[in-house]
Amino acid sequence: SAAPSALQPFNSSSSSSSHRSSSRSGLGSAAAAADALSAGQLLALCGALVEEEPGLAAAGISPLLLASLCLIESGGCPRAKQYRAHLGDVALGLCQVLLSTAQWLAGSKGFDRYGSSPSAADLAQPKTCLYYAAAYLSILAHHKGCRRGETFVVKAYHAGPKAVNSAAAALYWQKYAKARHCLRQVARCMADTLAAAAVGAGITPVLPGSAAAAAGASSERSSAECGRGAQQQQQQDEVSGSSSPKQQRQQQQQQELQVWMRAGELIAALSSRW
Repeated sequence: SAAPSALQPFNSSSSSSSHRSSSRSGLGSAAAAADALSAGQLLALCGALVEEEPGLAAAGISPLLLASLCLIESGGCPRAKQYRAHLGDVALGLCQVLLSTAQWLAGSKGFDRYGSSPSAADLAQPKTCLYYAAAYLSILAHHKGCRRGETFVVKAYHAGPKAVNSAAAALYWQKYAKARHCLRQVARCMADTLAAAAVGAGITPVLPGSAAAAAGASSERSSAECGRGAQQQQQQDEVSGSSSPKQQRQQQQQQELQVWMRAGELIAALSSRW
């Protein structure tokens, strides 16, 4: 079935920049802002969702993509909400999902893990909001039966599929690229720090594939080494033009998923110990 007209949940193409800035100021109260999740918490939540839903990775929806959108849309505030007057609906949660969109996804598209008619209170729950945002992203990734790339998906998330070439969509992409770069460095440092903490606690976590080898090799890493690792990754990103864009995306997604899985295993190990 077709999406409702309101299924442009992350700012319709008709909205102006002044509307965006004024509505952004109303994202939530000081109490809601105080509940904002850290970058590490966002990465862990998004990593867990992608691991639980293999179809997301297959569609090119990575933990890094989801977490970056959370930062842009809500600043990491699960209780953030905005009334979108031009749509007659309210955007809610980490990813500012429209209530009507979540209900459409659950009732018409089979994304019903949290019931067939999610409520506003449901979207205030981080895992629930992420689930519906990821569901919508996966639909955008196959818009009109064609496999779509990261650029299209991110721009369409904000402006709608018909306005991906708009100035507003281009500006949103710039914000996204900055958030993604920062979060990538946070993720790698987080995994290294957790590995060092696990070794310090006498824990040898069981990790998947190459992540296990990486964890073993990092048993003596310091925070300074973590910083060097981030610089090396940035250099790799800058000189990786030798492979095709598609190969680069696949390699990046595999590396990121290993980081999330590695971090998740380490968090579980440390939690059980302490």
